[in-house]
Amino acid sequence: MLVAASNAVNPLLPTYREALGLTPLVISMTFTLYVATLVVTLFAMARPQVARWAGPVLLISLFLMFGSDLLLAHAQEWSILVGRTIGGAAGGLGTGAASALVVAAVGAKGRAITATGNTAGAIAGAAGSQLLVSLLSGGAAPRAVFIGHSVIVVLLFVGLTVVLGLRRDDNRCALRATPAAYPSARVGRDTLRLFVPGIIVWTCVSLAAVFSATLFDELDMQAARAIGPVVLPCATAAVQLGAPLVLRLAPRSSGMLATTGGILVILVGAWFRADLLSILGFVALGVGVGTGYRTALVALTKGSNAARQGALASLYAAASYSIAAAVVTVVGLVGNLTGLVAAVCGTLAVFGALALSVSAWAPRASDAQEASTDDAGGVGTHNEDMSNWDNCR
Repeated sequence: MLVAASNAVNPLLPTYREALGLTPLVISMTFTLYVATLVVTLFAMARPQVARWAGPVLLISLFLMFGSDLLLAHAQEWSILVGRTIGGAAGGLGTGAASALVVAAVGAKGRAITATGNTAGAIAGAAGSQLLVSLLSGGAAPRAVFIGHSVIVVLLFVGLTVVLGLRRDDNRCALRATPAAYPSARVGRDTLRLFVPGIIVWTCVSLAAVFSATLFDELDMQAARAIGPVVLPCATAAVQLGAPLVLRLAPRSSGMLATTGGILVILVGAWFRADLLSILGFVALGVGVGTGYRTALVALTKGSNAARQGALASLYAAASYSIAAAVVTVVGLVGNLTGLVAAVCGTLAVFGALALSVSAWAPRASDAQEASTDDAGGVGTHNEDMSNWDNCR
């Protein structure tokens, strides 16, 4: 539900813009402020000793998300930006805490659950928000989306307070087994290249997620506006959850060609005002992003123990989000001068070309073949986690 709130904002941006006259820069800041606080909080929470407080931290994150929901439901420019900032802090606090608690409850396989939860949240947030935009007229959709979400957050808060109270002793025992410190997550020249494809595809999906609804609204392509932002996370989720099938059928795939092709089809559809073509482009882009981002992460962390994997994964996510946020901000600034359509389409074309340029050396699905693939969202060696868990039990 923390992830759902983040993704629920994007289909609402055209509604916010129509009601408040938001500039492209302000639209971009709804993403940048969220990411800035998310990344800072993730780094602050990336210390193993913090895990022992995972229960209270998760409850604090839900409390902050409740405040974020109320601000976003208020639908004023200042409240949207402040709400997104608080939402980033809530996401940064809750992500690590929830993951630690799930692993404490079910062991190393809990990583698959948290990865699936993130994927489900992205789809639920985008699809639920878009549904209410389609059903409600005027500016009623933002209030309905975030008041409804705040009710769910309150119910989760109450339920988790009970559950965490009942599991207090088990969680204390399991979380105390966390390693004392993360090893260094330094990245050498050979591994640095693995960051580049992931950063490129994550910037592409960030641009599409933040600006696509507003872009197609300006082009009066209502079907693409409504369906595109929803099928994008669905396609990404499908290819990540189906990673073993991708490895079997297309072991040489890197996701870069699909990313470039998806962007090309989206832009051609926008040029000819062809909604169906642009929607198909979103599907291809989702497949490319899902393959490229996951494959680079798997290749980066392959052979790492659980602690180093966590450190590298955190660094990888922080780098991807930071570059994406910077690019989105620049697009907002340029959009104020040239118009949103030109700024977004031009930047997507540039990053589509970048994806094509790295396709020759980007990591392939087969590069992760030797890694553990017990979940779709992350891989690594789980022996250390399971040893800790067994000792605790």
